[in-house]
Amino acid sequence: MSKRLLYLLLITVFTFIGCGKAAGEDPGLSSAAVVVIPEKHYKSAITTAPPCQTDAEILELPTPVPTPRPTEIPRELVDNLKPTPTPTPTPTPKPTPVTTQASSYYTVYPGRFTDDEIYLVARFITCEARYAGDEGQRSVASVVLNRVFNNSGRFPDTVEGVLFQRNQFVRRDKLLSTEPTEKALRNARYVFRDHGSTLPKKVLFYKAAYLGTTWEDYMEYYKTIEGNCFFYGKYYF
Repeated sequence: MSKRLLYLLLITVFTFIGCGKAAGEDPGLSSAAVVVIPEKHYKSAITTAPPCQTDAEILELPTPVPTPRPTEIPRELVDNLKPTPTPTPTPTPKPTPVTTQASSYYTVYPGRFTDDEIYLVARFITCEARYAGDEGQRSVASVVLNRVFNNSGRFPDTVEGVLFQRNQFVRRDKLLSTEPTEKALRNARYVFRDHGSTLPKKVLFYKAAYLGTTWEDYMEYYKTIEGNCFFYGKYYF
C-alpha cells in the first residue's frame, strides 16, 4: 500500500469516527472492516483530517441578501417615454374642376362657316347693333352662334335657319336689304371664324336694355352689354 493511499484511508476512517462521536453513536468499527495501521502513520493523518461539521452547522443557512428596490424614474422622464401618437393622415383634397373656355363657351375654327354665312351675320349685326362697340356687336353675334350649336332641338342648326326662325329676330326682307358695315363684318368674322362665342353657351336671348332685366319664366338675367340685356335659357340643355 502506497503512503498516499494510506493517508486517504486514515482520513476516511477518522472522519467517520469523529462524526459518530458528535452524533452520540458508538465509535466502534464493524468487525468486517477492521484495519490495523501503524501508529506513525495514523498520528500524522489525524492532524491533517478536516474538522467534522455539527448538525447546527450543517442546518445553518446563509442570511438572504435583500433585493434592492428599483429606482423610481422621474415623472417627466416617464412622460417622455410614452409613445408618440400616430398623426391622423390629412385627406388629399379632391381637385376642383377647372372650367375652361372650351367647356363654357363654343369655339370655332376657320372654314367652319362659309363666307356667305358670315356676311349674313354681318347684315344681322348692322340691323340689331349698328351703333354698338365691338363688345356689343360680338355679343349679339354670339347669341346666334350659341343657338346654332345648341342641342335642345328648339333652334335650327344653321346660321340662316336661326336668323330666319319665326318670331325671333328681324324680318327677312329687312335683313336681306341691309348692307353690313366694315365694323360689323370684322366682328362677324371674329365670332364665326377666328374666336367663337364671347358669351357662355347658355346665353340664348337678349332684348333692349330699356325693357328691363326681367322676361319669361324660362329665362334668367345674365348681364347688360351696351344697350342690350342678355339672358340664360333655363331649360335648353
